[in-house]
Amino acid sequence: MEYFNSVSLNTELGVLCWPGGVDIAPETIYEAAMVAEKEEPYGPIKEENGIVEDDN
Repeated sequence: MEYFNSVSLNTELGVLCWPGGVDIAPETIYEAAMVAEKEEPYGPIKEENGIVEDDN
């Protein structure tokens, strides 16, 4: 989450500016989120000491 908090908006160009000059299109982020949601629709499930816990 810290990485996403470091994103800024270039108001002159109307685009997101990522740290280190990385250029990630919003469509790419959206598509990755949709794929992740299909694979783990309720978020990651942790197993500790034989007990399964849902983070939600």
